[in-house]
Amino acid sequence: MIRALPKPSPRLFHPTLERLPERNRMTLVAAFRCRAGGILLCADREENDGYNKREVDKIYRIPVQDLKSCDIWMAGAGSGDLIRKFQAKVHGSLIASVHKGEDIYGGHEKLIQIELMDFFKQWDEEIKEAGTLTFIIVVAPFMLNRPDLVPVLYRTNKTVLAPYPEYCAAGSGQPICDYLADRLFHYDRMDRPLLAILAAFILREAQHSASGVGLGGDMKFIDDDGHCRREIFKDQVKDLQEGVPALGDAIFAHWKEQVRIPEWLQKL
Repeated sequence: MIRALPKPSPRLFHPTLERLPERNRMTLVAAFRCRAGGILLCADREENDGYNKREVDKIYRIPVQDLKSCDIWMAGAGSGDLIRKFQAKVHGSLIASVHKGEDIYGGHEKLIQIELMDFFKQWDEEIKEAGTLTFIIVVAPFMLNRPDLVPVLYRTNKTVLAPYPEYCAAGSGQPICDYLADRLFHYDRMDRPLLAILAAFILREAQHSASGVGLGGDMKFIDDDGHCRREIFKDQVKDLQEGVPALGDAIFAHWKEQVRIPEWLQKL
């Protein structure tokens, strides 16, 4: 007696159950410590839902005019809608704390951590559906009597607000950014122009290599000398990128002048 083969499970073959793109995750945000102590915060401009893309400014500022003792800058990777909800929630909560007489700079870590934990609890299912939600946060003190203070750099890991002294990145472009920064970034040896060129180069390579990273980039120097802010906009970032040779051209030109080729290899 020949038994009929079992019918394939509809869960394996049903067309509506095919894996869809992870929406809104595709981005690159990164931060680099400047030699003078400040932070260079960078982001690409593409927001992508897996079907369509649009150009947005991904760097959000809560100004010192609202917080009195500091600026806070945020850039996120994950669902664009959730990122904007969290930014608005933190902004409103910190303003309320100012009205209560709280020192935002002195208590920023606790205040932001509370908002982060509350947000993940409130939007847990939506965050899981989106796949990730990660923020780079820069807290820049504004205290004329404390010129020794420099911005503090954080990266979130779910509900954890973790300090990163020199560099961090998030988004689909993070692997290529981490790879290049690990080999090329030395904050203590780079002046402001060289760091800007390196960041523009990394943004360009991430746009070529990572899905959903594109539509130009923005870079902001935060408190790199005193309380000065300098912004490098999309067209200026593009100008920097066009001035840097392609990665392959740079490597091959260097090999031609610097690499020692063994005699046995030349005879092959």
